[in-house]
Amino acid sequence: MKKILYFFMAAALLCGCEKEENGGDPICPVTEISMPASSTENPVVPGSSVTIQGKGFTSGSEIWFRNMTKAADVQATVTNVTASAITFTAPEVYGSQSVLLKQDGNEWTLGTLVFANQSTDPEDPTDPEYLPRKISQVKVIFKDESKGDYTQLYTYSYDADDRLSTMTVTDLFEGEKETLTINYAYAESKITSKGEGNGFIQSLEESYELTEGRVSKYVRTTISGGKYAEEGIKTIQTLNPRYNAEGYLIAIDGTEVCSGDPEEAYESILTDQYTFTEGIFNKYVSKASTTDSYGQYGSSSEIEFTAGPANNLNIDVFGIDWMGEEMCSAPLFLLNVGGKRSVQLPAKYQYQYADIDEDGNVSKDDNQTKELEYTMDGDYITSIKTYIAGELQTIVEIIYED
Repeated sequence: MKKILYFFMAAALLCGCEKEENGGDPICPVTEISMPASSTENPVVPGSSVTIQGKGFTSGSEIWFRNMTKAADVQATVTNVTASAITFTAPEVYGSQSVLLKQDGNEWTLGTLVFANQSTDPEDPTDPEYLPRKISQVKVIFKDESKGDYTQLYTYSYDADDRLSTMTVTDLFEGEKETLTINYAYAESKITSKGEGNGFIQSLEESYELTEGRVSKYVRTTISGGKYAEEGIKTIQTLNPRYNAEGYLIAIDGTEVCSGDPEEAYESILTDQYTFTEGIFNKYVSKASTTDSYGQYGSSSEIEFTAGPANNLNIDVFGIDWMGEEMCSAPLFLLNVGGKRSVQLPAKYQYQYADIDEDGNVSKDDNQTKELEYTMDGDYITSIKTYIAGELQTIVEIIYED
C-alpha cells in the first residue's frame, strides 16, 4: 500500500543550468544565460523566432522543450547560433515549458518559457484541463474488521523549484514513520532517492535513469530488518519501461532478486503490460515467474477498468489504491517520469489473480470488483472511497496547498 500511494503527486523536473555548476557533473557549457521574457499574459507564440543569450553555444547545441504533462521532449529548429546566442523557431507546445540544452550527449535546463495554454474541449474526455494546486497531504483510512479502522498519513514537501523533495509516511496504527528524500542530478540524467524508517524497510535507495525525460531504467534496493524480517536481507528490483509513439507506458520488463538469507533468497522475472483504448487506460496484466529454494512457480493478475471522471488533477490512475503491491510500475510516477497520464480516473475495475505452482497447476481466485466513489470540492478531488461488494474498504482524503 505504501508503494502505491507514493504516487499521488507528480513533480515538475525543473533545474537551472547554473545549478549544475554547484553540484552536477559535467558542468553546463553555457554561462550568463538570459532568457527572453514570457508570461501567461505575454506568451511565446509557436512559429515565432526566439533568441536565448549566453556564452558558450556551439554548432552542436540543440534546444528542446519539456512539459510535465507530456510524454516526450519536443525539439526546436535552430536557425542561427553564435558563441553568445542561439536562435530557434518556437515549436507547437503549450503552457509552461522547461527549455533544455542538449549537447555532446548531455542535457541541462536553461530556464523556462511560457506558451499559451492549449484550449481544452469539455466534451472530449481525452482533453482535460489540468489544475495547478499541489497535494500537501494524503490520509488513507483502512476499514478492517479484525484491527478496526487504522490510518496511514502521507506528507509531501517541495523545494524552491516546486519539485517533490521529501515524503513522509506515518502509520498511525503501528506508530511507524518512514521518510523518502529525493536528489535531482539532472546533468547525469538521473534521479535518486533514499528512505529511512523504523518499520519493515530499514534502508531504501532508488535510481531513475532518464532518456528524453522519461525513465528508461529503474533500480530499487531495499535492505530489510526490524521486527518483520531478519537483518540484512537485500532485495534489488530492476525495471525497464517501454512506451508507444504517443508516449503512453505500454510495458515493463524487469527482475527482482532477494539475497542475504538462503531461506529467503529468490529471483523473479517480472512483466507488466498496459492497454489504452482511444487514449484511455483500460487494462493491466502483470506476470511474475519466481525461483527459490522450493522450486519455480509463478503468479499473474489481470485488471480491467471502467472509466470514471476526467483526470483534471493529473493524478495518475497508478497512484490510486486499486490493486496492490504487485504493480511494479508505481515508482515511475512519483517524479512524473513514467509517460503520459491517464486522462480519466477509474470508476470500477475487475481484478483476477492466479497462482501457478511448480507443476504448472493454475489456482485462480474469484473475480473481485472494486468500485470507486469521488467527492469533489469544485474541480478538486477531496476524497476517494473504494467498495467491494458494496462494503466500504478504504477512504482516501486529499489535502492541497493553499
